[in-house]
Amino acid sequence: MSPERMSAAEIVTELRSALIADGWLPSAVGAYGPGPVAEDAEVDDIARALQGHSIAATLRQDCADLLARAAAEATAAYTATGAAEVYTRLGCALAYATQARRALTDTPARGA
Repeated sequence: MSPERMSAAEIVTELRSALIADGWLPSAVGAYGPGPVAEDAEVDDIARALQGHSIAATLRQDCADLLARAAAEATAAYTATGAAEVYTRLGCALAYATQARRALTDTPARGA
């Protein structure tokens, strides 16, 4: 990733890439998640997918919590009216999703 600031479109692309068929999130939850999103999924679809994945029984609790926060931020971005708020919310969603990915390898599974 470039040290330059990402655009909102680039952030959406990063979020989408986590959720498409070969993305890390469908791979992590397998059949317990809602499945992948389309390669051209919009922010509302991304938000719903993040929320659906956050309740997958196979995810670690901290990862699930972070994905729920990512979903909430993506939903807020979708409903925001100002460009600055959209950008901020998308950035927060990406940050939470990135932390969730890291949490997959850093903590014990639910019920462990």
